[in-house]
Amino acid sequence: MRADTVPNRIAAGFVLAALALSGCAGKDSTDAAPTTTTATTTTAEKTTTPAKSTTQPASSATRTSATSSSVTNGTAAAGPTETWATNPLYVGNIPEEQFVKGEPTSEDIKINGKSYQFSWVWDTYLTDPQNETAEFNIPLGYKSLDFTLGMSDETSIDKYADGIASLTVYVGGNAVYGPTEFKYTDEIPVSIPIDGKSRIRVDISGLQDNEFAALAGAKFIR
Repeated sequence: MRADTVPNRIAAGFVLAALALSGCAGKDSTDAAPTTTTATTTTAEKTTTPAKSTTQPASSATRTSATSSSVTNGTAAAGPTETWATNPLYVGNIPEEQFVKGEPTSEDIKINGKSYQFSWVWDTYLTDPQNETAEFNIPLGYKSLDFTLGMSDETSIDKYADGIASLTVYVGGNAVYGPTEFKYTDEIPVSIPIDGKSRIRVDISGLQDNEFAALAGAKFIR
């Protein structure tokens, strides 16, 4: 072997070793790149998930607000309108559930041959004097109760009936009319102030056999 060959081989060995080391370093660097990418992707996914969670409660809050508004509007709205609270309000149109005590018959009658529609009538077939009461509620706002007071032409005068009775009207618990006596063949125009109150009471007293006391054409006026 030539002496000058040894150094050349040694130098070549160093070059090969350097290239090998360089290749390993490149490989290590290439392998590290996916690791870095994976870490970045994972971080992005974790960041996105809380964002979705934040959006959902915001939607729920919107629905709750709409519901509350609906309830509030319903509560603030006025109560249902009384469809029977017409002007005038004829007594025959007052619903049964508005009566606290008693409920007279509502019918068309005649007094001295004159016709009256929408009249309240009380009658009895007992010979002893009877007292009748009708107490009821009406909507607020009416000013007067107007009617013609008398007895219908169906009334019979005999030894059991004298054709005389008495009327008292209470408004808001206070007597505002009567007691006023009336008799068969009377036609007494009456207008009782209501002053916007809602509780009305009508008392008929002294009614006897076959007497038909009447508030003829009775109606409430606003």
